[in-house]
Amino acid sequence: MDSRWIEAQRREMEKLISPELIKSRDLARQSYFDHMEKEMADHVSRSIEPLSGKKQSTLVELRKSIEKLAQKYKHDAHASNLFGDQDKARIYNRFANQLEDLLKGGA
Repeated sequence: MDSRWIEAQRREMEKLISPELIKSRDLARQSYFDHMEKEMADHVSRSIEPLSGKKQSTLVELRKSIEKLAQKYKHDAHASNLFGDQDKARIYNRFANQLEDLLKGGA
């Protein structure tokens, strides 16, 4: 098969395809993209809205439990260090530091 034969086949197919089908496909595609743009705009505007009281209290509870967990890991690291398990102490310290970084806003 050479390129001339392929081009001839393409032209034959274009003759068989109705222009209305191509237009309706393009309209459907544009309608879909318009719908997606509108949906994304709604999503962005919803994410900017202030948090409700329930969500804020949930975030406060989450922050407190993360702080408590970080303190527990620090305590366990100190206890492991006293027992001579340096590897476990390093791991617990790392966990505690990661949780504290998370609370500070780092990820």
